[in-house]
Amino acid sequence: MASRTLKLYGNAYANSGNVSLVVNINGTQLFSGTVSTINTVTPEKNVAEPVVLGSVTLEDSVTGETPVSVAVSGGDAFIVGFGEDGDPRAPTFWGVTGGQMKTAISMDGATPADIDMTAFSDDQQGEFHLLVKEGSTVDFNYNIYPVYVDMADGAADDGDPTT
Repeated sequence: MASRTLKLYGNAYANSGNVSLVVNINGTQLFSGTVSTINTVTPEKNVAEPVVLGSVTLEDSVTGETPVSVAVSGGDAFIVGFGEDGDPRAPTFWGVTGGQMKTAISMDGATPADIDMTAFSDDQQGEFHLLVKEGSTVDFNYNIYPVYVDMADGAADDGDPTT
């Protein structure tokens, strides 16, 4: 079966050292390791442009509302969402045109009303940046798009507009 690589976007913060993440999708650990870390105090609101924190490989058949779990250690992390190379829909997940891709959010068992959900923009539009504190785990369902198909040639898009 064919597979694809999704990138997890967000920002990690620690006073020193590196933040580590453990990412589970559909109950399977797909990423575990240190991530790019900004060595400073975690801001109240994530104003940094999201970066790739890690990547996971999924079979193409994994789509729709998919359970995701992200555990954080060594600092804090703002978790934004997933994107895929060559998919023009991917950037919308943190832009003002994107709807919320994350649903059924819980943080260490807390309900959404108890979670510090910080939006990327001042007008509270775009995908929420979930602040996951050191030692915490966020669980949510993520709407994973089907594989992008370039309608011009019918093949899965490789990001090259000439093919």
